[in-house]
Amino acid sequence: MSRSRCLAVLALALCVCNGLAQQSACTDREARRAETEADSLRSWDDLYRSYKLYRECDDAAIAEGYSESVARILVDHWRTLQGKRGQTVPNRLT
Repeated sequence: MSRSRCLAVLALALCVCNGLAQQSACTDREARRAETEADSLRSWDDLYRSYKLYRECDDAAIAEGYSESVARILVDHWRTLQGKRGQTVPNRLT
């Protein structure tokens, strides 16, 4: 591998690691709150709010809870999805 490619790969790796290091860690308190509410969210707005608050906690049981909420929202609001097609916001979850 050429020197310039090695430097490019190293620079990319450093950028990725720096971005991961800047994310805040999930505290025990946040994890408990996220797990408590993750499977009880019943609207897209509530789901998005919870995601924004606890996105660094989204793993294991918490992720399963969010999956349950997404499935429940799809079932409960299936008929309204067609009308929302044009209302989505690109990159809303970033």
